[in-house]
Amino acid sequence: MVCALQVGGVECGGGMDDGAEDVLGGLKAASELSWDATHRFMYLVTDNPCHGLIYHNDFVSGHEKGPRDRFPLIEQEPLQLRAEDILQALYNKKVAFSFCKITDFTDIMITKFNQIFRSIAEKARCERDEASSASSSSSQATDSESAVAAPSISGDYIKTLQVKDVNLINIIANTTLFSLSSSWASSAYTENGE
Repeated sequence: MVCALQVGGVECGGGMDDGAEDVLGGLKAASELSWDATHRFMYLVTDNPCHGLIYHNDFVSGHEKGPRDRFPLIEQEPLQLRAEDILQALYNKKVAFSFCKITDFTDIMITKFNQIFRSIAEKARCERDEASSASSSSSQATDSESAVAAPSISGDYIKTLQVKDVNLINIIANTTLFSLSSSWASSAYTENGE
């Protein structure tokens, strides 16, 4: 299994002197990948939220040393990364996003990310509706344009997986296989994005 081979040898460690993680930096790197496969899956695994107090409650950080967040204001983040821009890029690339929840410290971040995704999806739906009504007599999209349509968001865009003393590789593999079979059986992504 490719996933096990890729992730199996990864060692985590250290971290800086605060509880917040560079989640946005990791998501930005993921958003810059080519993502040319028909089925696109991404798993975010972290035990703490990203920098910025809008993504966590500073008093409930799981970190024991130093300040809980070195960059509590988004403007202080060194690379000026914005979740809205990064999540928009992932949405545009039609990536199925799953989050492996290890602690409750990430709840506010994932709730905020889902709010951003819902806003992105609503804007895309409005733009599609406008374009559809403006050009109802124009030709249909080509097969290559509609082969992988943007996912619709009726609930949470990010599927959250609870990780508690289990093999993470098995969770990822089983969820991916389930998502693929669901996609093939029930058209999780339809041609019009709904």
